[in-house]
Amino acid sequence: SWYYATVTCGANTGASNPLQVDVLPVVLVPTGGGNNSSACGTNVVLKDHAGDSNYANNASGYTVLDAVGTAVINLSGTYTTESGWDYVYVYYGAGIGGTQVTGSPFNGTGSINVTGVAGQALTVRFTSDGSGVYAGFNLTATYSAPS
Repeated sequence: SWYYATVTCGANTGASNPLQVDVLPVVLVPTGGGNNSSACGTNVVLKDHAGDSNYANNASGYTVLDAVGTAVINLSGTYTTESGWDYVYVYYGAGIGGTQVTGSPFNGTGSINVTGVAGQALTVRFTSDGSGVYAGFNLTATYSAPS
């Protein structure tokens, strides 16, 4: 969507330059052992199953961020989980059988900044134990081609 502002002062009216605003869809990592995926090239905000609320106990699920051809995924954002008990895992490839990225699993409070490999999916998995719930995570997945 494109937006601009019109300002009127007395008899004079002026307009700002147009500004494009992109609103990214939100994808929630499912719970209950489920999984879902996001299509290649679709920039998204990725959150735990509770969205903007505290996540639930005993959560487990994952989301695959698909990539094909020369598409490269950049995943960045923050997390707040119960340190030592609730985890955000990031894997190279589709599913949880791939190699974990450096620093994974993430827990406690911090940030994630991962750049994938051309044509390779990334998978984000979330698990929580039976006590203590926190804000979870808020990650942005963006796609680009290698330079």
